[in-house]
Amino acid sequence: MLKATFRNINSNLFKVEVKDTYTLLTGDDTTEGMRVQAKNTLQSDGVNTDQLLTDFVSHQSIYTYLTATRGVSKGSKSSSCVDSNTQTIQKLRGRSVAVIEQSLKSLRNTQRLRLGDFNGLVETQIYCRDCGTQFEVIQLLDRDECDCDIGTDSD
Repeated sequence: MLKATFRNINSNLFKVEVKDTYTLLTGDDTTEGMRVQAKNTLQSDGVNTDQLLTDFVSHQSIYTYLTATRGVSKGSKSSSCVDSNTQTIQKLRGRSVAVIEQSLKSLRNTQRLRLGDFNGLVETQIYCRDCGTQFEVIQLLDRDECDCDIGTDSD
């Protein structure tokens, strides 16, 4: 729903920012201030946030539909572990972006910083010293591997 909303308002937000925004709007670890800030940002782009939030479907509803109606079984432990870690990273990014944006807005509002309309972005790069490849962390998690041909797991 959120990705479609971003497309409708011609937002150039990345997949990561869609997830971050969703976390800000619905996450248990999100403060009320962060939630209000995310809603205000969306509303300034013309999004009806009340309607958007009612359109969200819970994870439990989807899970129940897939298992009870479609007969799909729960995924492997390794994939749920990756998903769990991905969610943890996304939540941390969402919190980081919210804190950074709030700090900059505060400085701007008190005339300590000249800054126009902006969006904060947080990106984390992972560099594998063995094969020399570099990935954005979520991209690496989606790929499940770097470009190493070493055949063993290394830390």
